[in-house]
Amino acid sequence: MTADWIDRAAAERDAQAFQRLLEDHYAYLHASGFGQELPGLLADALRGAPERQERGEWAQALQGVLSRSVDGHARVREFRPLPGAIPALMHVSGDRVVAVRTDRSGFLLPDFPFLTAIDGLGVEAWLAQVGTLVAGSGASWRRERTVSGLHLIQQSRRRLGRPETDTATLTLSDGSVSREVQVPVVPERPEYGVWPAPQSRWIGDVGYLRLPTMTPRAAPEIARWLPEFGPARGMIVDVRGNPGGMRDVFLPLLRALLPREAGPRVVNVAASRQLDAEGAERLAGRHLHPVDGTHWTDEERAAVGETMAAFRPTWTPPAGSFSGWYAQVVHPAAPDQPRVTCPVVVLTDGQCFSATDIFLSGVQGLPGVTLLGETSGGGSGSPRVHALPSGLQFRAASMASFRPSGELIEGHGSVVDVRVPAAPESFLAGGVDNVVQAALTRLQG
Repeated sequence: MTADWIDRAAAERDAQAFQRLLEDHYAYLHASGFGQELPGLLADALRGAPERQERGEWAQALQGVLSRSVDGHARVREFRPLPGAIPALMHVSGDRVVAVRTDRSGFLLPDFPFLTAIDGLGVEAWLAQVGTLVAGSGASWRRERTVSGLHLIQQSRRRLGRPETDTATLTLSDGSVSREVQVPVVPERPEYGVWPAPQSRWIGDVGYLRLPTMTPRAAPEIARWLPEFGPARGMIVDVRGNPGGMRDVFLPLLRALLPREAGPRVVNVAASRQLDAEGAERLAGRHLHPVDGTHWTDEERAAVGETMAAFRPTWTPPAGSFSGWYAQVVHPAAPDQPRVTCPVVVLTDGQCFSATDIFLSGVQGLPGVTLLGETSGGGSGSPRVHALPSGLQFRAASMASFRPSGELIEGHGSVVDVRVPAAPESFLAGGVDNVVQAALTRLQG
């Protein structure tokens, strides 16, 4: 049984182990200045620590250290935000924050969708505070994560040294005029659920495939609708809000989108920080195999060779600390498998991450495929869990992952071909989804 309290000696042991584990196993240690900053960040965390602190407080301090890295998967498992939340759902609408009722029946204040201040302090100041505990460097990812964390008001109030009262004063705007409204602070954070709602369907003669996750439950959705959408005039693949999951799930869809005549396509290049059999096994589980291995067919080897001949990574993993290069290759659908031959629009936003970023990397630039919405989150790293002496656990990337172009995926989302920020009404039950409407206009024009 683990203790509820951490004394200073235990915190010092944790800090030493934390630094050693990151230096020995973390893939993105030197992908930014984090590796050089790490000893100082840990020293600062210890300097501010009392002789005895709650376990959750120490977890929060270590989370603050991880938040300085580029890795959006990085997290201290025991970090739990302080209870006390604003009863509203916060969403990103371009460069603004939209506040919606928890049942999505309307805006928190009718006709005033945009949140501009909390307790008289501008919303950007609150976002900056939330961001001190959010890991990951992708601009879209950080915006989504910090905005969705705005409702955790008592957490931010404590860190800002502001009174932890049982109400909050929100300033809301219609774009020109502002109003204030006072709301209670509730114990539990509101549930966002899945949004947009998961409902694949026909929209006129356009097929709409909704994939809110890349977990196994998405596989039957793809298997059911791909054949049905065969005669469609156009197809929308909506992966907004999809944080990832398993690569196996999206492979039938990606194969269906690849032009048959183009042959196999490299969709990901990676190297592992784990120089052992477990590291190779983790990569194989992501369909990544050594570029110079015997795994490939002649056709695959030619595709890998062509990709690697032009591969110039935007960040080079330090020699001696990583495996050689691995690649994932995807074949077009076989003649007896469903194929998509109509124009396709893929809807994406800053919450698209991990396996979803690999899917987007695979479809980006394909003929007849348009990415529309907002730039994806930018994350891929095969996170591995590590334990500290106190029993606290944290996860951090064990793999450096790149697009075939050489761009590091971590912190760099897939840029859309057509940017369409979500309108405030799109977050309401029954509201018009302007992003879907833009996709329909493109397909039907």
